[in-house]
Amino acid sequence: MRKRQSLIYVLRFLVIVPFVLVVATFAWWLNLPRGFGLMAQGLGQERHPAEFDVAFVGMRPGIAELPVQLFYMPITPILGITAHYWSIIAPLRIDAVTHTLQVPVQGGRMRFAAPLGLAGPSNFRLRTVLIGEPGAPYALDAGVVSDSSIDPSVPPASLDIPLIAVTGGEYRFDGALALWRRTQNREANPYGFSPRDDSPAPPQLIWDGLRAVTARVDLTPYAIASFEVPSDWAGDGWKNEGYQLSRPHATLTNKVLNLPHGVSVPLPFARECASSPQFTVVAGDRIPQWSRIDGLWRPMPRRVWEELLRSPSAPGVDVRFAALTSGRPSLDRVESFTVLARTRGKYRLFAACPNPHYDSVGVTWIDIVV
Repeated sequence: MRKRQSLIYVLRFLVIVPFVLVVATFAWWLNLPRGFGLMAQGLGQERHPAEFDVAFVGMRPGIAELPVQLFYMPITPILGITAHYWSIIAPLRIDAVTHTLQVPVQGGRMRFAAPLGLAGPSNFRLRTVLIGEPGAPYALDAGVVSDSSIDPSVPPASLDIPLIAVTGGEYRFDGALALWRRTQNREANPYGFSPRDDSPAPPQLIWDGLRAVTARVDLTPYAIASFEVPSDWAGDGWKNEGYQLSRPHATLTNKVLNLPHGVSVPLPFARECASSPQFTVVAGDRIPQWSRIDGLWRPMPRRVWEELLRSPSAPGVDVRFAALTSGRPSLDRVESFTVLARTRGKYRLFAACPNPHYDSVGVTWIDIVV
């Protein structure tokens, strides 16, 4: 009798233990332990949505409302409820929830609320906010970076120009639309974009602690010049070699112009200036600290740029710009101006297109090695 009972206990053990292991493994595979905590967080995010207050300066009259699209992505996908986008047995797709709002606009200002999370087994979280019709001059996009190295619990960085203040769960922006679209996350260099980039990464303003977004977006054109040229461009004697342009005794990349002294070359340039752009040349040992970044341009206070212009230009390089005689300036159009290097050395050529409407100016630069 005892042997029979012992055998029954052993059989129960052999059945129960694998069953528990299978259930635990399945629950772990479904991400349930983490999912319960995220579900509780999502409940709070649904009950206390983030408030958005966006004002457009210079919006044309007559716009009574704007569409807003909210895109939510699952972070604990469960089979049968949403697609496993990380599982080997999953459909090759990612489920998303999209909410569309029609928000009234009064005096160029719009207000709406959006929960950061949708509570449930799949724990959807807000990833992208699109305001306005795509391609419209007032269209805004914002979201979180898909890079897994970005911690969603860490708020984005604050900047002086444009004004981006992040305090106590509130994100405040005040600046030009061009600067909004070229502001990125804490991990990336927010000034590392080219003005020719027509699809910059959206700014990161959605994080777990977001409570409110207050933005004043100025639609007045914010001119940003560029020494870069389109990838297939060639002209003025320059030969396109894919990674650089070359001509006899001179090479050009998006950051450096190499040329011999005493030789004059035309340097390609793109601008959005309504009037002639402003230039100045600085010797390599006098490069201002604010331009010692891994980027192609940077917004600076207009007074800082004007102070640089008042400083004597480096005598070793002459720059002569010929303004457009006809046509509308555009980044799609490559102009040229003459660079003549008289003295060997390293220099930095700065250019800007000031707009008196703004207290800042987008300054771009390129190094010249003689």
